[in-house]
Amino acid sequence: GDSGGPLICDGHLAGVLSNGTPDLDGADLYTDIA
Repeated sequence: GDSGGPLICDGHLAGVLSNGTPDLDGADLYTDIA
């Protein structure tokens, strides 16, 4: 997986990937950093 990957919103780091699924149908869980 891509655990630790960034979530970018409007050019700003908004979170990091905590738990994701390898398929495109599953939900990913991000941790808020702000």
